[in-house]
Amino acid sequence: MGAWFGFVLIMILWSLIIHQICNSNQIVLIILLFIGVIGCAIASYYFRRQVILVSTSYVGAYLCLKGLGILVGGFPNEFTLYQQIKNGDLTTWSSTVYLYLGGIIVLGTVALIYQEKNQSPKDQELLQDSDGEESSESSDGIEMRTKDKYKKLNKKKKKKSKV
Repeated sequence: MGAWFGFVLIMILWSLIIHQICNSNQIVLIILLFIGVIGCAIASYYFRRQVILVSTSYVGAYLCLKGLGILVGGFPNEFTLYQQIKNGDLTTWSSTVYLYLGGIIVLGTVALIYQEKNQSPKDQELLQDSDGEESSESSDGIEMRTKDKYKKLNKKKKKKSKV
């Protein structure tokens, strides 16, 4: 779990650097964002498992609490929050904003820990080689194995239906 935490800290630092440098210079902003996107793509290739775990945990937590917040009420409008951040006016944020934000962080962290501890051996096998390193198998290879299994199941069903 330490690798993804370091990655998140690096991205926060990168965002702060971009914000400080690029308040008015759009060309530098575009160049730095492009470098950041390439860096994230490379990091997600090498840390595929951690990226999947973190993204599913926190996106799922956000969607869960947003749905609950819509039903219960009080979920803050993201566009309004963005405008307030852009204008530097964070004093008008209500306690519900911080409550939902804290809830997303806590629920996402709990989901991340749950996924880490309850990963099936089959999932670990797909993500790792025999050396313990992450697999370099392409999605095409996994897709072909899935198609082969599907064809075998269809053949078995056809044989059973003929009998």
